[in-house]
Amino acid sequence: MSLPVTGETRIRLRWRRHLTARLAAACARLLIVLPPRRLRQVLRVVAVGAGAPSEQYVHEARQSVVTVSSRCNGKGCLQRSVATALLCRMGSVWPDWCVGVRTEPFGGHAWVEVDGVPVGEGAGMATFHTILSVRRGPGPSRPETGILGRGTGLVRRGTGLVRRRTASARHGTGRTGRSRTGRTGRSWGAGESARGAARSGPHGTGSRT
Repeated sequence: MSLPVTGETRIRLRWRRHLTARLAAACARLLIVLPPRRLRQVLRVVAVGAGAPSEQYVHEARQSVVTVSSRCNGKGCLQRSVATALLCRMGSVWPDWCVGVRTEPFGGHAWVEVDGVPVGEGAGMATFHTILSVRRGPGPSRPETGILGRGTGLVRRGTGLVRRRTASARHGTGRTGRSRTGRTGRSWGAGESARGAARSGPHGTGSRT
């Protein structure tokens, strides 16, 4: 799935850039043997959390891949596009990876683009209709640890509220217990007075002989 293209000019790369570009080209070589649906799934996972690249950054990544790989510098548009996207991802960004076809003349092509503009491609790209793509999402999501941390804080605050309510309930129960005890004590005193009056009889204590 590629179109005949002329060889592109190679550029001079630093040794570190040379290694990362070779690594991206090697990974792309392994990925392009996957079925299209599986390849898209893998690239979607790789693209998660990536930022938005500039057109110049993507163009330099494409030039680096073309320089280190003879397969990418020629008809291997699929490997070239995947390698360019992977090399950009090593820099924490992700271009839009696209695969399209045209009918007249019939052919397929794979490329990368930024804001809807193909990067490093020649004329005639307007005739291609995109049938497969992996585009950058809205941005990186919040880490799960932060959500769990806030959740733990809510649980702790909730536990503190429960503890304060429990302490207040205990404090209230203590007051109730003291009041009940006091009332019970007064009732006991009234009972003793009534029993004392019954023992003394109707004439009081002085009526005993």
